[in-house]
Amino acid sequence: MVHSSGSSWQGLCATIRAMFWQMLVLVALCGADPSGRIAFLSGTSPENQTVCVLDLATRTVMPVGPGRHDGAPVWSPRGDALAFDAEYQGRLAIHVVRPDGSGLRVLKHEADRNAHPRWSPDGRRLAYVSGSGPDRRIAVYDLATDRETFW
Repeated sequence: MVHSSGSSWQGLCATIRAMFWQMLVLVALCGADPSGRIAFLSGTSPENQTVCVLDLATRTVMPVGPGRHDGAPVWSPRGDALAFDAEYQGRLAIHVVRPDGSGLRVLKHEADRNAHPRWSPDGRRLAYVSGSGPDRRIAVYDLATDRETFW
């Protein structure tokens, strides 16, 4: 069967399926805070993904990440910061930034690969995966003391 535009229904179904999976990935890679802001990844490939914040009240989008392999952002418990992994000086490091893009901070790590940050309930520490392969460990970073410890 052929659609009135000349394309096959199979092609149209494949396009719809691809769009569905892209939307599903977008939903999985974003997070919202109680004040009506959504943090998400924007980009066409992992190499150029940038963490952005959408303010639903003003309908403005603010890029807040460096845009070098940015990973999925997670909101701090108070909603005053985002944490995510991104490339920094040839390494994968955890970044912390305010939702308006100010105060970008790259954490100091022992390992070259650090990813998947999660906030402690009080917002004072971040836990993440540090290292690669069989050397992977759980690291906890104290934001007040700039200390990284391993479990």
